[in-house]
Amino acid sequence: MRAHSGRFTGGTGVVVDRAPELRPGSVWVEFSPGHARLVPGYRLDVVEPED
Repeated sequence: MRAHSGRFTGGTGVVVDRAPELRPGSVWVEFSPGHARLVPGYRLDVVEPED
């Protein structure tokens, strides 16, 4: 995923979990190993992994 707005703009990471009960539409994104952040889904775009 790539963040296109907000605090993590331009950051790419992997979705590791969803949090519908905490914030509907939000997901936990790991931008660096071991550091997952809760990000609203509307701020994310799908990107293909680099080889």
